Formats: sequence, structure tokens, C-alpha cells
Amino acid sequence: MREMKDSGIEWIGKIPTSWETRKLFGLLQSIGSGTTPKGEDNYNKNGIPWLNTGDLNDGYISTTSKCVTEIAMNNYSALQMHKAGSIVIAMYGATIGKLGISEMDLTTNQACCVMNPTEFLEKKFLFYTLMAAKDYFLFSSYGAGQPNISQNTIKQLKVPYTDIINQKCICEYLDERCAKIDASIEKQREIIEKLKEYKLSVITEAVTKGLNPDAEMKDSGIDWIGQVNSKYQFAKIGRLCFVTKLAGFEYTNTMVEKISDDEEIPIVRAQNVRMFRFEYETIREFIDVETSNNLQRCALDQRCLLITFIGAGIGDICVFDNPNRYHLAPNVAKIVIHKEHKKDILEEYLMYYIGSFAGKGEIAKISKASAQPSLSMETIRGITIVLPKLEEQKAIVYYLNSKCNKINEIIFSREKIVEKYQEIKKSLIYEVVTGKREV
Repeated sequence: MREMKDSGIEWIGKIPTSWETRKLFGLLQSIGSGTTPKGEDNYNKNGIPWLNTGDLNDGYISTTSKCVTEIAMNNYSALQMHKAGSIVIAMYGATIGKLGISEMDLTTNQACCVMNPTEFLEKKFLFYTLMAAKDYFLFSSYGAGQPNISQNTIKQLKVPYTDIINQKCICEYLDERCAKIDASIEKQREIIEKLKEYKLSVITEAVTKGLNPDAEMKDSGIDWIGQVNSKYQFAKIGRLCFVTKLAGFEYTNTMVEKISDDEEIPIVRAQNVRMFRFEYETIREFIDVETSNNLQRCALDQRCLLITFIGAGIGDICVFDNPNRYHLAPNVAKIVIHKEHKKDILEEYLMYYIGSFAGKGEIAKISKASAQPSLSMETIRGITIVLPKLEEQKAIVYYLNSKCNKINEIIFSREKIVEKYQEIKKSLIYEVVTGKREV
């Protein structure tokens, strides 16, 4: 066993006696960031790769979600070109500590810190060291609304240091071991995706064809719905339900200045609405009762459905059923079944239908094909649904609740395996780059 000493740095702990610690800045030949050009005319598909933190995947970066034009590069001095092989780390918000190694020349937004080490620091060793320091960066982040780290925090980071030959040996060892762990993680994720796909197929089969395998079918005439039970009817959501959202002017003129973290009425945002479930634990903002009463149309004070109508989670839907008052924020709409139609449709059935392949097909058709897909209230009202009799809806919901719970349990167990592998990888990298495990 090698002899160890205290590094004097809390996040590093003990290191081999032949190692030392150095400030990262002294091991870098360059460190920089970028900016976000304003206006869509500064971007095009065939331009210069422009990296944002959403593109970081803790691995190699072979593509970016956006590209900027040559004109943007000339007009924005903060946009600098960074050579292939640069190490990138996210500095802002939920992505703090996310890493990437660029495989092409690129530029970045202001949330990315780009580094190139000197000849005395192996690039991959820097990558693994920053990965091991992620918890330290999270602890060092500041800002209540959006925690951040600064370039200075990164520059001043003290890192474990050994000679370049040993660094290369460490990188080869970690590359091999991490590749095996990553393969195991990917295998589990593939299984999870297949289970999710299977769950959606079960839901779709139930809401379009029913539970009787011998029932007569008819052609719906709609590609994404296909064959349906011949006894089922078709209806538009708007005929059965009241659909509304918080208008932009209501948010700007009445609500935004009243938002706090300690008032009485919780605000529901898109992050709280997930497919088939409502996440209470992610609620962070509140308004006072008076403001909520002034926006009564958008209050959540009765059983309803919530649907995300813009952004990455578009179409996510859940039943909201809480005796306490809540309130809509932007990005989420509510769907309330009219009293006279309570005999025609169940909230849970409508939830499962919109979340099925049939509902998703409808949403894909009507969502705007742009950088930010969205649904208007009118288009939500115009969604076509397949409608069995109420008693059959109850049987379908009962069946799907039971079936989906079983599938969800299997998915959850697989996700736990992924988390275990991730923890093994995290511990391995930390122990190796700090010299606690000899290679």
C-alpha cells in the first residue's frame, strides 16, 4: 500500500506522498467563456457550432443543438473560437459541473467555461479531476434563484497533481473501467426505454380498443389512432371541458411582482407536471390569497387535469386533485370537465388518452414546428379523443392503474441499478484521480 499524506484540501483529502496540489489556473494555457447573440438571424444550421450547457453530456461533444453565423462571430467580441479537444464545464443553474470534451472547433454561451491545459496536464486527467470535483462546485455555487460558479472559482480550484506519465496511466485505466460501467448503464437505460414504450403501447391499446380482445374494430380514419373499438364515439376536448391558462398580460401585470417563497398559495409550473403524476416537492414559489382571487379563472380549486403546453415537456399531463388552493403559472394549462359532462368522461381516462400514442400523435400534429413547440388553448380544445361509455372508462382506468404500477415498479428498480452504477463510477474516478486507488 502506498504511503499517503493529508493534502490540506477538504474535497481532495489524502493523496500519495509523491503527489502535490496545485491551483488549476497555473496548469492552464487558456480559460474563457462566450455569450448568447440576440435574434434568430444570428443562428443557422450550417454555421459555427455554438455550445450551451444543455449540449454537455459528461463525455465527448460531437454536435451542438445550435450554430451561429460568421456575422454573429464578427459582431460579438465575446464569441471566441475554441479548438477541438477543449474541456468545457457548466457554470450555471441545474447543470453546474456538467462536462464535455469538444471533438470540433466551437464557440459557447456565457454559461460554459472552456479550458485548455498546458503540456504538464493531460486533458483527460483534467476532465476526470473536474468530474471528481463536481460536489465541491455544487457546494461552492451561489445565488438563490439560479446557483452559479464563476471562472474565478474554477481558476482557484486546488487539484491533485502527479507527473504527466502517471496522469496518462490513470487516464488509460479510467477510460477502460468507465467504458465498462457506461456500457452497463446504457444497457439498463435501453431496457428502461423499452419498458416505457411497452407501457405506452398498453395504454394506447386500452384507450382505443378497450379490454375485450374479441371486440369488433373500425378504422378511425386518423393515422396516429388507427383501429378503434366499433362501439366507441369521437369527441373534441373543447366540447366536454373548459380549457384555460394564465395569460401573459395577467402574469406580467398582476402576478409576477407578487411571487415570493413564503406566501399562502403555491404556484404550479411546468416542472411540477410530469406524465401521469404531479410533483408537489418541486414547488418553489407562492403568491398571496388576494392576488390569486384577482386571477380566479386560473386558480386550481377543483379537480382537473394539468397539461404542459410549451417547451420540452409539451403534452405532459396529470390529474390535479388537492383540497387546498393552488394557482397556475405560465406554461401549464388546466382542463376542467364541465359538470354536465361528468357522466361522459373521467379525468383519469382523459389523462391516459392524451398520454397514449394516439394523444401524442395529435399533439405532435398540432404543436408548432419551431425552436419552442407549443399548443394554443384552441388547439387543445380541438384535440380529438376516442370515447367509450363511462362504465367502460372506469374499467380501463382500473386496469391501467394496476398495469402501469407494475411496469413502473420494474422501471424504478432498473433506475436504481443505473444510480448504483453511477455511484460506482463517481467513487472510482474520485479515488483514482486523488491517488487513493493505485493503478
